Amino acid sequence: MAVTSPAATTTKMPRVTRAVIAASVAGGVVRLRTPLDEPQTVFGAVPEIEGWEQAPSGYTLTVSDPDLAAPALARALVGADADILSIAE
Repeated sequence: MAVTSPAATTTKMPRVTRAVIAASVAGGVVRLRTPLDEPQTVFGAVPEIEGWEQAPSGYTLTVSDPDLAAPALARALVGADADILSIAE
């Protein structure tokens, strides 16, 4: 039988894992001139968007990868005839 201390069994999280966790909670803010008619349809077309909510100044998004989400989001918004004021992290 072995006795171990919880402090002795801690491990460091690899850098890759930390980066993946950070990316999974990345977010963005989209400002539009007017609200979208069907935001679920627009945001649902972008696989990297994991969640969204309407905010007073636009929409707050949770994305898995901002570098992939931004171009796809811009295309989806243009396709929905949205007047984009800004897309920011």
